[in-house]
Amino acid sequence: MMASTHHNIRQAIIAALPNDTSLHGKEPDKRSVYIPPSHIKALRLECSLVIGARGVGKFFWNAALNSPEIRAIPGQSVPDLFDER
Repeated sequence: MMASTHHNIRQAIIAALPNDTSLHGKEPDKRSVYIPPSHIKALRLECSLVIGARGVGKFFWNAALNSPEIRAIPGQSVPDLFDER
């Protein structure tokens, strides 16, 4: 029974993932926006340079933060992250 539950959870996670993760300059789907705790420092306004390995989210956040609708998501999730003036 336990193996079946793990399989069902695994399948649900896989089904929730977007089919295409290559943005190529397109705005990401707001449903796929998740803020890992390790990204908060890089998202702070005081951070003017973000250094990271390939595939860790730099391009995703660049595309996402160009959208006012998506830019509001981190501000709602982490209130002290952005100053909305």
